[in-house]
Amino acid sequence: MRAKDIMSTPAVTVEPGTPVKSAEWLMAQRGFTALPVIEEDRLAGIVTESDFVADRFRGEGTRVARRVGEVMTTGVVTVGPETDVTEVGRMMAGRGIRAVPVVDGNRIVGVITARDLVRVLARPDALLEHDIRARLAVLGRADRWYVDVKDGRALILDSEGGQRDDEIAAALAEGVPGVIEARCYAGDVEHFDAVERVPRA
Repeated sequence: MRAKDIMSTPAVTVEPGTPVKSAEWLMAQRGFTALPVIEEDRLAGIVTESDFVADRFRGEGTRVARRVGEVMTTGVVTVGPETDVTEVGRMMAGRGIRAVPVVDGNRIVGVITARDLVRVLARPDALLEHDIRARLAVLGRADRWYVDVKDGRALILDSEGGQRDDEIAAALAEGVPGVIEARCYAGDVEHFDAVERVPRA
């Protein structure tokens, strides 16, 4: 599964000159936790709920920011549309980031938030199995495939055992939102126990 599969798009953005009050209102109304900041069609930074809260409650006698550019974070970490979701999740968890802009070249095409990741992780395994089988239908008859999903990790058995098709099957399964990893092996349901003993990365 790739960043493009779970990102919120189109990205709602603000500019450095946007009034703080306007950006706060936009966040509150749309349920966002962060907004990318665009200047001259380029990503200039990102501003989060935490930035606004920290600015407003720094203490008496301190100047409160009036424009987004005064509180935004620059040097933003970004990912591409094809970045694996597992990599995105690990990066966000490791760096304590709650939102990551998705960029294609210089153009921002979406945003991934912690909420997007949770929404994907919450999809039931039974629903993931159903969606995987639907995708595998393009490769042949339904009884060719045995699909088992546990905690978002899919195991697929191909009774016809074609290496090329098995690679395609794994790629199709990983494109299903909520599937963290997919492995496809030659075999049928009778081989399931043996395949299950193969360690998963």
